[in-house]
Amino acid sequence: MRVSLGVPLRLPKALHQYVIREDTMMTLRLPLVVTVLAALAAGSWAGEPSDLTVSSHFGGGYCASIPKEWLGLFFFSTRPDAVGFYADLKAGFPALFLLSATEEFCDSITVDQAEAWGIKPIDERDEWFSANVGLTRVVSSSVVVYFGLGYSIARDYHKYPGLSGPYISEDECWTEAGTTRSLNVLGGVLMPLSSDLGVRLGGELSPLGVGVGVFYVN
Repeated sequence: MRVSLGVPLRLPKALHQYVIREDTMMTLRLPLVVTVLAALAAGSWAGEPSDLTVSSHFGGGYCASIPKEWLGLFFFSTRPDAVGFYADLKAGFPALFLLSATEEFCDSITVDQAEAWGIKPIDERDEWFSANVGLTRVVSSSVVVYFGLGYSIARDYHKYPGLSGPYISEDECWTEAGTTRSLNVLGGVLMPLSSDLGVRLGGELSPLGVGVGVFYVN
């Protein structure tokens, strides 16, 4: 039995059925990896890439910042003698997917209460979202560099051990620990591999990660 202290629920219990185990995360990521590899394999047999120093191009595709943001889309343009534009949106898998199906969000304890009582979290998770814009510049017939700035949001979750007392009764549970907002800086290269397919490689600051992606270019 749980005694509520009047703290609103962090997550409706109706959504708990959609929570899946963390050890299935690789299964969720596998289709993304397979898609990228298949596109690269197809691109390597699809003809010579266009000369980027001759004409303007527009492209877009899938991108990720490993290890925090696996879901993303980006778009860009290139111009032979001037800068083009770059934009992306990326997110991590929702925290729902990072928590096991047998665990729940706390009904009657918040992070502030836990800290006041000296209770330490036994696990932590976070989820990220970022939006970025920038510029591109052609540096050779088959290489484009990009640089951008953006805005990132991280939502943190803490897991607390089971608690029992006269005013509270909780099994092990998760609660939202807060939100952090930060400036993101990113950069890298775009490299066409064929007449219409290419790869994106780079890095970014917030969250710190390796940028990867695959794109279609006209």
